Amino acid sequence: MEWANAHWKAFAQNYRSASHYEEIAAFIEPVYLNCRHTHLSNLNQQLIEVIYTYLGITTKISQSSHYALIDGKSERLADLCAQAGGTEYVSGPAAKDYIEQHFFADRHIKLTWFGYDGYPEYPQLWGEFVHGVTILDLLFNCGKEAARYMRYVRE
Repeated sequence: MEWANAHWKAFAQNYRSASHYEEIAAFIEPVYLNCRHTHLSNLNQQLIEVIYTYLGITTKISQSSHYALIDGKSERLADLCAQAGGTEYVSGPAAKDYIEQHFFADRHIKLTWFGYDGYPEYPQLWGEFVHGVTILDLLFNCGKEAARYMRYVRE
């Protein structure tokens, strides 16, 4: 797929001189270059799996298609959490504007708002540190040390 090749070439061009480029490219490049996915969600899941394996994260990943789906955006999300055995749902702060919190409370699922501020800075290739970049930036620049710069923020 042409877009996957172009996407990988952009990463390679921008990160080739990063400290851990070769190590990270060894498992990320095949995901892009062998890409046969027809849905972005499948590519994202594969990338998440190889990244969390590299970082030693053991969180189980499943797809909503494996569950019974009910109507209503917030109600469906809360119900999916309950079906998966979840006790807490973590979401970005922008979702405060549209998530109906009572659906989570009704199912005894804690709703936590994730904050993006306060992350420690790590060495990046160019100029002043920039937050809000892809995890691949962190991996290419820090390798296995990436986990030291990741944190879970509760408000």
